This record gives sequence, C-alpha cells and structure tokens, in this order.
Amino acid sequence: MSGITAVIAAAVAAVGFSGCFEAAAKLPYISTVQTGSVDKMEKTDFKRITIRESGMMAQVTEYELLKTEDGITVSQYFGRWSLYDGAGREECLYKKVEGDKAMYEKFAKLAANCNVKGWDGFDGVDMEVLDGQSIMVEAELADGKTIYAHGSNSYPAGYFEFVDEVYNVLKDAEVLNELY
Repeated sequence: MSGITAVIAAAVAAVGFSGCFEAAAKLPYISTVQTGSVDKMEKTDFKRITIRESGMMAQVTEYELLKTEDGITVSQYFGRWSLYDGAGREECLYKKVEGDKAMYEKFAKLAANCNVKGWDGFDGVDMEVLDGQSIMVEAELADGKTIYAHGSNSYPAGYFEFVDEVYNVLKDAEVLNELY
C-alpha cells in the first residue's frame, strides 16, 4: 500500500467511513509543486493549454488558456457538447477572463513549476476507482511542441495546483451562459 493510501486507510479505520472526509481534511497537504518565489522561476511559454475534465454524467468542464497579443484569455466551457446532442463547444462558454501580459507570465511560470512539459505522454488509470473523473490535457507550446496527457482517476504531478490557479482566476468571473 502506498504512503498516502495507508494514511487514508488509517483515517477511515480510525473514524469509520462516515467521518473519513472530515479526517482527510485534517491530514497534512502534500504538494508535488516546487516551492519558491513565482517571480524567480523559469517559465514554459505556450500558445494554448486545454484541460478537459469529464465525469460519470457526461458533463464536461473544459478550461482553455490562450495566449493573445495583449496577454491571455482564460475560458471555462461547461456542458454536454458532443456528437450526440449537437451542442457546440462555443455555445457552452460558461466564464471568460481577459488577462494582461502579467497574467500570462504568471501562468507560464506556473506551467514550468507544475512541469506541464513533463505531462507529455502521461496515461494514468486508477483501476480501483469505479466511477469518477477522467482528464485530457493538450498544450501547444511556443516552440511548436504539443503536449498530450490523459488520466482516468489518475493525474500527473502538479495537475491540481495548476487547475486550482485556473479556477481561482475564473471563480469571480461573470457567468455568461446559465446552461443547467
């Protein structure tokens, strides 16, 4: 049993299943991201980073970071666009933030800190989880290299730290389309 799995198993055993979430909330946070000042970090220049998360209900949340002439556009698409229901991706635009060059630089440094380049080829599957979430990441770097990663209840190191920052930028943005 891995270290984190053993810690979670111990928490469940100590408080019973109903209290495992409360116990887990008290566990120390384990970060896979390097520490240090973001201002002094290397950066990973990119043209576009797209992160798609989908769950059991065929709901898709897609985050897109797109470098622009003036900085960056950070968008969140939410819905069930697919070949089955005919809804287009643009019709599912939920939130959008236009950021300046400083915001782009922040994300380029975060991409380096979270090792987005190292995600290339990641194809993780956690067979012990029967339902949950799958992810797909596609990034086009400034040098033309394309990064692909996929996971089913499995995530590359630094994934949550990167997505949390994208979420933080979008959380107070105006909702553009109330789909559901």
